[in-house]
Amino acid sequence: MPPETFAAYALASGLDVVALKNVFRCSYSAVAIRLGEVMDRHPLLAVLYERKEQGDPSCWSSPTKLADLRVTVMKRTADMGPHRSRLLNGWRGGIPRKAKSLSAGSLAEQAARSGGPEYAESDGIAVVATPVLWKGRLAKVIVVAVPWEHRRMLEAQLGRLSCRIAKSSSGPVPGLAAG
Repeated sequence: MPPETFAAYALASGLDVVALKNVFRCSYSAVAIRLGEVMDRHPLLAVLYERKEQGDPSCWSSPTKLADLRVTVMKRTADMGPHRSRLLNGWRGGIPRKAKSLSAGSLAEQAARSGGPEYAESDGIAVVATPVLWKGRLAKVIVVAVPWEHRRMLEAQLGRLSCRIAKSSSGPVPGLAAG
């Protein structure tokens, strides 16, 4: 993923980790890490929550619970300060930390519960959270945040995703267990 090429695609995609994964044919974690490395002139935060259990989702021992999803990648550029936003870390506040589970009240939790992408602006930031479903099971949630004044960086992604403005979740997701 050459830096100049990656940066051009990242900006054109609206910092869309899923789209970049497909373009560069690499893992979600590689893309999230590369965003933090290459986009150092743009303030952003990329977080990847993943279920530890690997392999075919149809063989997973149980449906995904929110507590099964843990931060595996958290990349932040230097200009993206540590925002204390509920959108990022729910009722805990602060920013997500490696190995921590999805926080109640966060936008990532709302995306996991709704089964679709969610977008919200609050506390001086704009955030998009996108769940990744494999064979009907929730496997990952990707969060990208930018300062509110840079929210246009997300427009290309938002235009493709038809995100909901974060409100209440619309019911259970197939493959997501309660609790």
